Amino acid sequence: MKAQIICTKFQPQTILEYAGAAQMSQADQQMIPQALQLLQNSPLRAFRIEVAADSLVQLDESQTKQDRMDFLNAFSNFLREALPMGQQAPEMVPMIMEMMRFGVGGFKQAAAIEGTIDVALQQYEQGALQAKQQPPQPSPDQLKAQADQQAAQAQIQADMQIEQMRAQTNMQIEQMKAQAAGQIELQKQQYEGQIKLQELAAKEQFEKFKAELDATTKIAIAHISANQSPEAPKDVSVAVIPEGHPF
Repeated sequence: MKAQIICTKFQPQTILEYAGAAQMSQADQQMIPQALQLLQNSPLRAFRIEVAADSLVQLDESQTKQDRMDFLNAFSNFLREALPMGQQAPEMVPMIMEMMRFGVGGFKQAAAIEGTIDVALQQYEQGALQAKQQPPQPSPDQLKAQADQQAAQAQIQADMQIEQMRAQTNMQIEQMKAQAAGQIELQKQQYEGQIKLQELAAKEQFEKFKAELDATTKIAIAHISANQSPEAPKDVSVAVIPEGHPF
């Protein structure tokens, strides 16, 4: 009843002062918040306290040393067997830690490191939980498949870039061809226009020459008719077509 009242009614600081928490090891002090929570949560149903008779008497120093040596030997042998098992089967580590805790509890002199074992087990559980939350490491085959997929994607992108460059080049070539064809057509039209102008000028010159020739011929005929002579009058001018004339 007293323990029940203390756990439920006393302030945590008061409980820690009576328990001598300041004199505990660093590992045990790290477990104080969990211990207080355990005390305040139905303590009579959660744990029990056992007081050994020999813990109330002064222990012999030589017996203490022998107990510690026995613990170290047993603990070393256990680790020698347990570590390879934990490396080969990580899922067995929680059970190994519980066995270690169970074995340490049987040594009175090992009570000081029980908190350290609890902290190590807690850290391992947190690390295991984080490892489960992280995505699994890919296997060599998966890495090879990812590399092949990335290479295929890079090849596809390179092919697409080449096709785009090729299409742009063909478009530029067609544009250049169109521009060249337009320039040729323009030059052709200009040349044909010049030819037509020359033809018109030549035709106009020919018509003028023909008109002059007709007029001269008519004058000559008129003189011949007036004189009744087959000979042409001396003042009749005869048109001479220059050599190299287009007509």
